[in-house]
Amino acid sequence: MFENCKGLEFSKVYVLGLKSSFKNLSEARAAYVASTRAMNELIVYKIND
Repeated sequence: MFENCKGLEFSKVYVLGLKSSFKNLSEARAAYVASTRAMNELIVYKIND
C-alpha cells in the first residue's frame, strides 16, 4: 500500500480511513509508514469502528 513511499518525505500527508485497531501487522506497518512521511503536517481521518 505505502511501499513506494518508503524513504520519502512530504510537506503534508493525508491518511484516510485509519482504524483504531489493526487486523494484522501489515496494516499497522502501513499506518506507521504513512504517518511518518509527514514533515510539517499530518491530517488523519479515522473510521468509527
